[in-house]
Amino acid sequence: MNRRWNLRSLKSNSMSDIVNPLWLLLTIGGVALVYGIILANWRRGLTGLVLCLPFAGLATVWTYPAPPIVLLAKDLFIVVPTYLSFSFWFWRSNRKRKSLLPRSFSFVPLSSLVVLLTLHLVNPSLANTAVGLIGLKVWLFYVPLCVLAYHFINSGNDLISLLKVMAAVGTIPSIIGLLQAVLVYSGNPEIAYSLYGSAADIVTQGYARFEGAGGQGMVRIASTFSFPMQYFSFLITLLPVYYSLWRITHQTLYFWTLSITIVAATLSGVRSAFVLIPAYFLIVLFLEGNLRHVGKPLAVIAVILPLSFISLVWLLGSSTGVLTGFIGNLIAFYTGTEQSSVMGELSRAFKATWLGMGTGMGTGPARYATLLSDGFVDSDLLGTESFYAKCILEIGIPGLLLVLLIFGRVLLQGYSGFLHLKSTPLKPVAASLLSTMIVICVYLVKGSFIDYDPLNIYFWIFAGIIMKLPTFRWNSGAYE
Repeated sequence: MNRRWNLRSLKSNSMSDIVNPLWLLLTIGGVALVYGIILANWRRGLTGLVLCLPFAGLATVWTYPAPPIVLLAKDLFIVVPTYLSFSFWFWRSNRKRKSLLPRSFSFVPLSSLVVLLTLHLVNPSLANTAVGLIGLKVWLFYVPLCVLAYHFINSGNDLISLLKVMAAVGTIPSIIGLLQAVLVYSGNPEIAYSLYGSAADIVTQGYARFEGAGGQGMVRIASTFSFPMQYFSFLITLLPVYYSLWRITHQTLYFWTLSITIVAATLSGVRSAFVLIPAYFLIVLFLEGNLRHVGKPLAVIAVILPLSFISLVWLLGSSTGVLTGFIGNLIAFYTGTEQSSVMGELSRAFKATWLGMGTGMGTGPARYATLLSDGFVDSDLLGTESFYAKCILEIGIPGLLLVLLIFGRVLLQGYSGFLHLKSTPLKPVAASLLSTMIVICVYLVKGSFIDYDPLNIYFWIFAGIIMKLPTFRWNSGAYE
C-alpha cells in the first residue's frame, strides 16, 4: 500500500515538474518578447500603453482578488521597459544636445517635490514603510510620461496618429458602457454585470443607486474598468481626442464618437459629469474665441448635452425637474461646509497637520498597507477624497504649494503655446487639451482621481503634448 502511494506521489510530482517549468518558460519567453519589442523602440511601449490601458482593469476584475503581479503587470511589462528604452535612446541621441523638455519648463518645483516626498518617507507619523512606498509610486511613477510624450510627437502627423489610436481604442469602452446602462435601466442588470463575474459587487460599489435622481435611481457603470470613476475619467480624457480630430479633419465620424462619449459619461452614474462636461466645452468655447470657430462647441453645448440629459431622464423614468434638483443639491453640498464637502475636507486636513503626516498617508491604494500597522493614527483621514487635502495630509502646506506651482506652470505653458499657435489648425488641439487640463486641476479640489488609471497616465501625456505643440510648423497638406 505504501509502495503504491509513493508511486502515485512520484507520478504527481513528475507531472508538476513538467507543467510548472513549461508555464514558467512560456511566461519568461512572453515577457522577454515584450521587453525586446519595447527596448528596440521605446515608442512602441508608449503606443502599447495607450492600447492596453482601457482594458487593463479587466485583468484585475477577472482574477479577483487579483495577486500583486496582475495589479503591477502594466507597470512591470510595459512602463518599465519603456522608461529603460527611452533612457537608452536619449543617452545615445544626446550628442545632438536634445533637451528633455522646453527650457521654459522649470524642473526646480518638480525636483523639490521629489525631495519632499522622499523626506516624508521617514516621517514619524507614517503608518509603515509600505504605505510610504505605495504613496511614492502613486505620486511619481507616471510623471516621466510627460517627457516621453514630448519626444514622441515630432510632427503634426505624429500627433494625429497618436490621437487616432486613442480614438479607435477608446470607442470600445464607451459602447460597452452605453450597452450596460441600457441593460441595467431596462431591467437586465445580470447581463450587464456578467462581465465582472464574482467581482461585480465590488466593481459596482455594492450595486449602488442614487435614489435622489428620481425614477429607479441612477446606477454606476464601470464598462471595462475596475470601478466607475476610472471609466468616467477615461471618458473625460477622450473628449479632447475626439474634439481635436473633429476640428482638424472635419470628419463627421469624430462628431459621432464625441457624442457617444458625452452620452456614455452622462449615463456612467458619476455625478460629476453634470458639471465637468459642460465646464469643459465652455472653456473650449472661450478659448476658441473667433466667431468662425465657435459653431462646433456651441453645437455640442446646445444640442448634444441636452440630449444626453434627456436620455438619462428617460432611462431613469425620472423628470427634468427632479434630476435638475438632484444636481443642484449635489453642487450645494460639495460647495458647502459639511465634513464631506470640499471645504470640510480641506479644513479637516488643516486641523490634522500643517507639515504633513508622511507620503502615502492620504493615498487611497495605500490603505491596504495600513493593515500591517497596529497603531494607525486616523483611518478616516485615509478616505479623504480631495487631492489637495491629500497633499496637506501627506506633505503639508509646503507640498501643497509645490503641487499648485507645478500645475500652474503646466497650465501657463499650455496657454502660452496656445497663443503661439495663433490661427493654425493646431490651435483647437491646444484649446481642447488645455481645457481638459484646467478641468482636471480644478476638479482635484473635489476628488483625487489623478491617483488612478487612466488619468494618472493621460494627464502627463497631455502635458507633454501641449508643451510640444508650439514647436510645430503647420504645413497645409500635413494632415491630408
